[in-house]
Amino acid sequence: MADRQSPVRVAKLDCTRYAGTASALNIRGYPTIIFFRHGKELVYEGERKKEAMVDFALKASGPVIGLIEDVRELSQVKIFLIFNPILLPLFFFVLDFFLCSQKFLLLDSEKLFSSIRFYQAKRDAFPKAVSLPDNPAVLVFKDNDYLTYTNEGDDFTAESLSDWIYNERWPLIPLITSTNIKEVGRMRMLVLAVVNMIDRRNGTTQIGKFFSVVTDAAQTVRKDTYLSSYFQFGWLDGSEIANNIAMGTVNQPGMYLLLKS
Repeated sequence: MADRQSPVRVAKLDCTRYAGTASALNIRGYPTIIFFRHGKELVYEGERKKEAMVDFALKASGPVIGLIEDVRELSQVKIFLIFNPILLPLFFFVLDFFLCSQKFLLLDSEKLFSSIRFYQAKRDAFPKAVSLPDNPAVLVFKDNDYLTYTNEGDDFTAESLSDWIYNERWPLIPLITSTNIKEVGRMRMLVLAVVNMIDRRNGTTQIGKFFSVVTDAAQTVRKDTYLSSYFQFGWLDGSEIANNIAMGTVNQPGMYLLLKS
């Protein structure tokens, strides 16, 4: 954090020595990472990896909604995303800042903004290739494409928009871990491909061919509005999580379907 000249200050707490403080913070397991912003606590529940934790701290310390002024700034943000694969899809509010802020405050933003990147932009900040509906509009850029939030009513509601954001916050096939499996499967049934990090990229192996088929299936599902509202794909690096779910040995490649419950 110091190398990035971040305003975030890092401290540690000895929960054995200061048990009362640990109890007041409702700490139940170790390690626990808590970010304090304006007196509010944001508990980090992501990967225990340096890049993921630094990204969380940077997002939690930054503005709730970033501001994009023109196409150049939009391009810079998208390039930053390409070179930082740990980051999740980008959401854009296309409406005036006051209305944007009011709508966002209704979305329980304190829980959302520390794990999802939000921006507010004017219509002319987007290239002509991006088709925008009438104001207000909400877009998500991910997987080298973009999706637009649509609602049958004249205006979007906080509840429907929140559901859409939770549905679209993940890329086509994210890596599923023990720390994110519940969140990824929160809104939809979760289709899990049991593969491994190396062979999934090798199209000559059985696992690579299998993962290619799963990717094609995920893309087909995404294009279908009905199916995409029910299914989210993901992949497992190894069989450990699948073994725990099945309470047995799961071979690679394999596939599981987890219900929302």
